[in-house]
Amino acid sequence: MDVPMLSSYPADKIVAACSKCGLRKQFDKVAMLKAGGDRPLGLLLDDIAIRANCPKRKDTPDIYNKCGILYPELVDLLPARRR
Repeated sequence: MDVPMLSSYPADKIVAACSKCGLRKQFDKVAMLKAGGDRPLGLLLDDIAIRANCPKRKDTPDIYNKCGILYPELVDLLPARRR
């Protein structure tokens, strides 16, 4: 299975949000690619949470209270799968 990469994100604007802390950020995909290169979308979420000083980010010792950051619009942007 291929790892989803930033370059494959199906929109020009990338939205990352967390339902636990209320973080919501929008980024320009082309600017992100120029600034940091292509990278896995999962690792990009970690980077966004760290740069936003999320207290629940990946390195917190509380495994039951982790950051809930995700791409809220991604599912709606993906083409529907045929059954």
